[in-house]
Amino acid sequence: MVTVMDMALGVAMARAADFKGFVPTVNMTSDFLMPAKHGDWLESKVEFGRASRRMAFAEGLLIGPEGPVLRCNGIGKLPSKTDPVFGQVRVIDTRR
Repeated sequence: MVTVMDMALGVAMARAADFKGFVPTVNMTSDFLMPAKHGDWLESKVEFGRASRRMAFAEGLLIGPEGPVLRCNGIGKLPSKTDPVFGQVRVIDTRR
């Protein structure tokens, strides 16, 4: 569940900050509110907080059929367009 919310926060931060790329998580805190049963449909709801030049902030809930099951807050790094780690995609051909 935490992985799902990590991805949801990252996507929301990227979209809200108009960033077209991967937003790595700098910090994320989560609180489990109630159990979810195997097979429950879970849905994320994320609110974008704000963005600075290099960081973005968001909070969200993972909601099950009986209510919220997880609450989290996250901070993501908005890499610069020239960042050598996140600014380029490198494809490695493993076929030989």
